[in-house]
Amino acid sequence: MTPTTFKKKQEMDAVNRKHEVKIDGMTKRMEGLEAMIRFMLKQQHPDFDHNDIDELMAQAVGNENSAPAPRSSAATHVPEDDEVNI
Repeated sequence: MTPTTFKKKQEMDAVNRKHEVKIDGMTKRMEGLEAMIRFMLKQQHPDFDHNDIDELMAQAVGNENSAPAPRSSAATHVPEDDEVNI
């Protein structure tokens, strides 16, 4: 291994370590936020069980299996000036 290759490998390793630390921190924050949301949902809806909350959380993050269908683009139609009756 040449000195240049070794230096590049060290730099890449340092970048990867920083990335891992950042991802770990973000993961911990997300877990904390999820726990807080679950707690608030349980306070607002004491009749919800664990499965109900899991279903709501899956819908909120856009889980493909339980996400609501996309909205129709017709609902966002903005009429032209000549289409509007004033």
